[in-house]
Amino acid sequence: ILGLDYNDVDSADPKDAPAAVKLLVQSVQRAAPGFDLSAEEYSQIVEICQLVEGMPLGIELAAVWVDLLSLDEIVAELRTNLDSLASHRRGVPARHQSIDAVFDTTWKRLTETEQARFAALSVFRGGFTRKAAEQVAGASLRQLGDLAAKSLIQLNRARDRYMMHEMVRQYGANKLAGDPEREAR
Repeated sequence: ILGLDYNDVDSADPKDAPAAVKLLVQSVQRAAPGFDLSAEEYSQIVEICQLVEGMPLGIELAAVWVDLLSLDEIVAELRTNLDSLASHRRGVPARHQSIDAVFDTTWKRLTETEQARFAALSVFRGGFTRKAAEQVAGASLRQLGDLAAKSLIQLNRARDRYMMHEMVRQYGANKLAGDPEREAR
């Protein structure tokens, strides 16, 4: 799961912004018609995009909160709890009402072994090597390939590390925490 580009923010002009920032500005304006973006709010928009790592659904779900929270409050929520990425609006399909609902669909398609490996790999922040995955999660090269084929992990060839989107990692960590025995191992 790769998000939209959110890194190259050279100016405070939304017209020159990366794709994730443009999407969030449009989504906020759709949720709160008449929203006028200030320079301070632009930096908060950028931070929201960074916190969700450019994931379009995360951006859309963050934007729906502008009718109840300031951008500053949304940033604070996302810093502490990505579970706040849920829609409170009617008419949204169940599978798009929260980040967890999206990930639950993938989780249910995993075998028990894949679930265990994925959850165990969630202990790594900032990525992991093949050797670390084998030692900590008992994951073979084939099993890593299976998780990569399901877009749960990606190989960053430049760094020679496997990476997991932060929201995916947090979902896996929640699953791991739900099984104290596995978590202890």
